[in-house]
Amino acid sequence: AIASQLAGGRYETGQNQPSDLIRLVKEAALAQTRLTTSRGATLQVVLPDIPITLDQDQATIRRLLDRMLTVVIACASTSEKVRLSVVPMQNSYRIIASKPTRLGQASLRSIFDSVAVDGASPPPELPLGVGFVFRLIDQLSRQCGGNLELNASEITLNLPRESFSAKESREPR
Repeated sequence: AIASQLAGGRYETGQNQPSDLIRLVKEAALAQTRLTTSRGATLQVVLPDIPITLDQDQATIRRLLDRMLTVVIACASTSEKVRLSVVPMQNSYRIIASKPTRLGQASLRSIFDSVAVDGASPPPELPLGVGFVFRLIDQLSRQCGGNLELNASEITLNLPRESFSAKESREPR
């Protein structure tokens, strides 16, 4: 599962097309059915009853969702219930996943540091590659003008409604 995220996968580019966030979340959740079942976990998706459109590249948003769900489910314990929700904010959206128990009290920094450097090995409680995938998620979210947060109970992906390029195209010169 983590290996497929490291490989990158195939994504259609959708630049300059608004992204239907609800559809992308549903597709990403459906794509994780096999992993969820093999882990013995349950995925609960909670979506608002309103349409959500982001002025972001569809392929990038899908890649973010796929990687976030893969790492969350891969770190879930057997029979753990993983919750994914989308929360609209004034100028952004928060995609919130429950923090899997195998991540324990780990901070984002400690997970980033779990990437093997100079022959060091990651902590045994984390699946191999988790730190690297979290770094990819963080970098992609920053490219979209967002960020990744990790607290005691949640992993949150904050995404602005508009991409940097969309804002720049409307600003007077």
